[in-house]
Amino acid sequence: MFTGLQRPGGQEEAKTAQSEPKSRLARHVLNCFRRNSDFRISSGAEAALEASVRAYNMVCSPVEKAMFDRMGVSHETYDPIVRARVNNITALLTRVFVNQGKTHSVEPTPRPEVPESVTTAIYAKIFTEFNELLQATGRELTPEDAAQYAFKRYGEVLDAQKAWAAVRAQRMDTLVDDIFAEGGFNDVKREAIFNMAKTGTGVAIGPCETVEYGLRQRTGVAIGDVTFERAMKRRMRFFVPDTLDCFPSPGAKRADDGDLCVRVRFAPAELAAYTMRAYGASGGRDKRGADGWDVGAVKRVLDRAVTSGRMPEMPLPIDSLIEAVSNDVTSQGSKTKLEGVRMFASLRGDILRDAGVEKDGDGRALDVSRWYEADVTVIDDEVVCARVCDPAIGRPVQKCVCYADPSSWFGGSFAYMLRNVQALMNIVMASLKKQIQMATGPLVVYNDFENFIGAENPQTFTLAPWRQLFRKSNPLAPAAGQKPIDTVEFQTRIAESLRVIEAINVMADDLTGFPRMMFGAQVSGGALRTARGMAMAQEAANVNASWIIGNIDDQLVKRAVVKLVTWINMRYPDSGVKGDVSVVARGALGQVLETARRDEAQNLYAMVSRDGMLQQQLGPAKVLLLFRNMLETMGVKDPDRFVPSQERIEEMEMVARITALQSAMPQPGQGAQGGQPQPAARGGGDGAMMFQTGQMGEPSDGAPGGPGGGDVEARRAVA
Repeated sequence: MFTGLQRPGGQEEAKTAQSEPKSRLARHVLNCFRRNSDFRISSGAEAALEASVRAYNMVCSPVEKAMFDRMGVSHETYDPIVRARVNNITALLTRVFVNQGKTHSVEPTPRPEVPESVTTAIYAKIFTEFNELLQATGRELTPEDAAQYAFKRYGEVLDAQKAWAAVRAQRMDTLVDDIFAEGGFNDVKREAIFNMAKTGTGVAIGPCETVEYGLRQRTGVAIGDVTFERAMKRRMRFFVPDTLDCFPSPGAKRADDGDLCVRVRFAPAELAAYTMRAYGASGGRDKRGADGWDVGAVKRVLDRAVTSGRMPEMPLPIDSLIEAVSNDVTSQGSKTKLEGVRMFASLRGDILRDAGVEKDGDGRALDVSRWYEADVTVIDDEVVCARVCDPAIGRPVQKCVCYADPSSWFGGSFAYMLRNVQALMNIVMASLKKQIQMATGPLVVYNDFENFIGAENPQTFTLAPWRQLFRKSNPLAPAAGQKPIDTVEFQTRIAESLRVIEAINVMADDLTGFPRMMFGAQVSGGALRTARGMAMAQEAANVNASWIIGNIDDQLVKRAVVKLVTWINMRYPDSGVKGDVSVVARGALGQVLETARRDEAQNLYAMVSRDGMLQQQLGPAKVLLLFRNMLETMGVKDPDRFVPSQERIEEMEMVARITALQSAMPQPGQGAQGGQPQPAARGGGDGAMMFQTGQMGEPSDGAPGGPGGGDVEARRAVA
């Protein structure tokens, strides 16, 4: 337990560290941080996080180290199965959510709300058409007739409203993509997915409105004369804290439950940038910025850090483990940053007003008796940032988990599930290394080695291969039939160890639900040797992968987009992009299931191309449409280059219709018995029948004006 920010140093610094914070809000934030950190330890979540860190960083336990020492094998002998699986799963999920383009879309709701002016204009248009119709017929318009006519055309009203909403949804979708690109949302997804796979929970903070320098476009007098200037702009930003730095309140299940404390770190230059941006926005006056940062508090924190020569830090028990097992430069350089606490919690108005917060998210004055959702950052006992969240947007925090634990805020991680598999793999690898050492060569035994060494050959055994054992024979009782040099072969279990390693990999496949074949590994055992077995395994893997992807969709991507859409509808100055929309997350339809869709498209086209009857029923246009769809699923760029033009398709359809008619009609000169049903040629489809006479597929060539001649000429003209 600690009070305040711990600063190792002299008595004056220790006294300052034990002093109370300077405001009620800072004291409340630090008390919540202590309570939540103690609860994370007592609830067992800390032990699970430590086990995940140990497994991912390939750190053996003291028991395993002692066992390796007794075996005579280094404790660094292991197969990093946990790190490899976590990295593979992260790469797979990153491919779905980052590398495959958009994983969400903004669409109008099934019955969107539109402005009354739009609805009035639609009804006015219908009324005008109805009035013109009555004038044309000479009847007088009555309210009953108008109501009945409008009721009949109510579907047109809904279609017109949907069309108006679709335009707004398309504009908002483009704006959301632009904000995500500027805010680095793809990087946020990548880091959050890695934290989720490693520790079971990925957290993302945003969208957060910040005020910072940007480029503003200025248009000159001349056409096309465009220049840019530096100006303060409001931007939406996203951040990803380390899961080990998140401390939810007791009993919290979601990101919105209770108080959430996040340990944050700032480099001095990074923290000083807030003061420079605030000075640029305020014209050099010390005040609270538009994004909640207190310039005066930041300056005091920086001055104390420069004077004391030490950064404020908040040591935790898990920090020593991370420092011992990690070789990451970021974790090793964390001591050179200022540490603090960022808390998302419900606070009363009087506490916020004491810290200098005067207005809520809507710009109204705070009520001292009301509760507000606040975002507060405390560094070195100073409230450096405090702001009230927009009540419509809510807390800007999203978290996603691999496997949800109903009793915990944290989820189960792949590294934690594979910790026992890693321990078993370490043992097998140590045993395999020992056996390989034994099998490197025979043990050479020199009986009565003194006979091999003399003054004339002192270097007899210098270049002797493999291992050597020297024995001195007993001259009083020599062994019968003893060879001067003998070898001893050791029996090993290398083949059995390799089979155990394969069984361990299968166990890891079952635990994670992501088999090695999803990452390109050649798995050829059991049912996987057949195409049907591979398809069944792939389908089962897709089910589990779609579950994990669905968690990321619903808990991370969709909620971030919904919060951003709400902010656009409420805060964005351009009213032309606002509308009643819904967010659709499409990560589950990403690359994991792309293989199945590609196979289905290829199989469908192959079935149609082999069946002549289906080709006749569908026609060339639809067959080519299936071919184009197959090219698109295979990732072919510009598939229109491989598809004929529309004019050529129409010609092919005409030829197909004429050919079908000629095939169905009996040829002249056969009479009533001339048309005998015969099976279609090979490739013509199951059950396809054609009436043909004479030779198969060869119509009679009559004279140009005689029987059959006109058909031939017509066919040649079309061809």
